Amino acid sequence: LDNNTIVVFTSDHGDMMGEHLRHNKLVPYDTSAGVPFLIRYPGHITPGKVVETAHSGTDFAPTILSVMDASLVHKDIAVDFHGLDGSAELLNDVGVFNDK
Repeated sequence: LDNNTIVVFTSDHGDMMGEHLRHNKLVPYDTSAGVPFLIRYPGHITPGKVVETAHSGTDFAPTILSVMDASLVHKDIAVDFHGLDGSAELLNDVGVFNDK
C-alpha cells in the first residue's frame, strides 16, 4: 500500500489578509496566487522534485489521472478535461534537488 498510493497535499490560495495593505485576490502576489501542491508517489515521482511551471486547478484531474495511467475512455467515448496534463514534468528527473 505504501508504494502504490499517491498522496497529495494542496489547498486554495489565500486572500492577502492585509499583506501589502490589501485584501482579497486583486493582485498576483505570491500569497494570493501561489497554491501549495506536494505529491508523493514512490517509484514514480522522484523525491525532491520541483516543478517551476505555473499550473491551474483545472490541471489537477488530467495530471493525476495520467500519473495513475488511468484510461480516459469510457464506453468508447474519450473523457475530455479543460486542464492540461502536467504529468510529464512530474515523472521525469529534471528539477530534482537533493540536500546531499
